[in-house]
Amino acid sequence: MNSAKHIKVSIILPNYNHCAYLQERLDSIFNQSYQNFEVIILDDFSSDKSLNVLEPYRSHPKVSQFVANNRNSGSVFKQWITGITLAKGKYIWIAESDDYADFKFLEETVAFLESNTKYGMVFSDSFKVNDGGHITGQVSKSKPLLQALGQQSREITSDNCAAYLLEHLVIVNASSVLFRKESLFELNFEVLSQMHNAGDVFVYLGLALKSPIYYLPKPLNYMRLHNQNATKMNKRTGLLYVDQIKLLAHYFNSVFTPQNKPHIINFILGFYFLSIDYGYYQQLKELLKKIYQSGLFNKRFSTVSEFISFFYRTVLYKGRPYFMRARLKLLLKKAM
Repeated sequence: MNSAKHIKVSIILPNYNHCAYLQERLDSIFNQSYQNFEVIILDDFSSDKSLNVLEPYRSHPKVSQFVANNRNSGSVFKQWITGITLAKGKYIWIAESDDYADFKFLEETVAFLESNTKYGMVFSDSFKVNDGGHITGQVSKSKPLLQALGQQSREITSDNCAAYLLEHLVIVNASSVLFRKESLFELNFEVLSQMHNAGDVFVYLGLALKSPIYYLPKPLNYMRLHNQNATKMNKRTGLLYVDQIKLLAHYFNSVFTPQNKPHIINFILGFYFLSIDYGYYQQLKELLKKIYQSGLFNKRFSTVSEFISFFYRTVLYKGRPYFMRARLKLLLKKAM
């Protein structure tokens, strides 16, 4: 294998119970047209037959680290952090174990970051595939905002990050991203380790606030959609919404600008009532307190939001009747 100082890309493969998809993922890694990389394999105490697939790669010349946990870490983002701290490369690709890639993914993304040093990361368009690997769509064709970004500046910056990363999330799959490693070490890993679902957005937003992100409008990534998808599961448990509260609380002072304000408002409205439904009112209350103290919202916001949250918690049951929740959301938005 190349000596550490010459490795350009560290490929982190974090796996948990994705035995059915691993071989296709591994093939798409080792057969990349760009070959200056190391592979860091991380298994988070899988209960399926994942290790049967992974073990033969332990001695592969490209595999620099093989870590099989003896208990589950509880968060894929803890695995991200482990991989990032072990990485020797200049760039990092977190190749999620249920996805796979075009064989030119690294060739094109590395070439871009090498030629454009101001960017902290680059991401590509993605095909959507089902359990069997059959293409069911293309992300840009289902997300008009992403399509528009590809036709405009292709940059996500501190001035427009709330539109592209909070109100709408246009980077829907971490496997589509190549990071500049030095940018990742500017993040707060302690907060990231506490995330269950929105850790990817935590990373993207943290990078966008420091240096621009570039969108490469080519479908070089294959994002697999299946019933065990982490985002789907975390919506069902409500962990997604408490993560969104943590995310905004951490970055609120940095991300709030006149350009970002309307998008931040819509982001808050997206999780406000759902976080109460799942029992995360205390976390929401702490965020609201931070918003009150900032002076960046209408002075009526404090009084109105406290009344609305009290009414919602005591009168409605998980948003029902739904027309009432819609009415409360409208009143809250006007107060902002």
